[in-house]
Amino acid sequence: MAVGDIVGYVIFKQLCDLRELSQLLSEGSTLARRLKPFVIFSSLEASSWLLVFALQQAIRSGSVGQLSVEKQAAIMSLTSDSRPPVLKLLPFALRSLAAFRGNAEFDPKVCEHWNEVEKVKNLRDRVAHPKGIEEIELSDDELSDCEKAILWLLDAIQKANGPNTWIKADRSEDSDWLPRTVTFGPEGIVVTDSSSTPGESEIFDE
Repeated sequence: MAVGDIVGYVIFKQLCDLRELSQLLSEGSTLARRLKPFVIFSSLEASSWLLVFALQQAIRSGSVGQLSVEKQAAIMSLTSDSRPPVLKLLPFALRSLAAFRGNAEFDPKVCEHWNEVEKVKNLRDRVAHPKGIEEIELSDDELSDCEKAILWLLDAIQKANGPNTWIKADRSEDSDWLPRTVTFGPEGIVVTDSSSTPGESEIFDE
């Protein structure tokens, strides 16, 4: 898959995972509440590796974009066995994507809601290693932080990948911010509230 395909796939899976998790939460699932930071943080980590592996594949094929020799070496040195911290790997992957597209100055940490990404890690750690019964329960504000971490990723990945990648979401009064449908086409990625769901074969490549 080309780098553009991977970018589209990451966005698609993030939105679909959020939609399914939102459905569980709407049914009052206490398990879904506790699992939310695990699902979100695992999704962020998986997105990091998908971007890294896409760039590695591009470099091996001779498509280096605007990557410097030093940046190429740094990307190629990463393996899943090395297990770098996600809070370091994720910004690195997005900076590398931006550099590949010709924007070596991009800093994903300046995108809104980066602080919530750090909060999600802390929430996951707290629920996984509680010091008391109360620590396995999440407040509505903490659940909202989890959602904002995904909003950060969607914003950062669009800015890193360039102006040809964008998402338009239906924010009508009868819908929340979570998507119901993701459509890929020449105009970009369109999120609406209709009932149909696109197939993964529709993921775009720039």
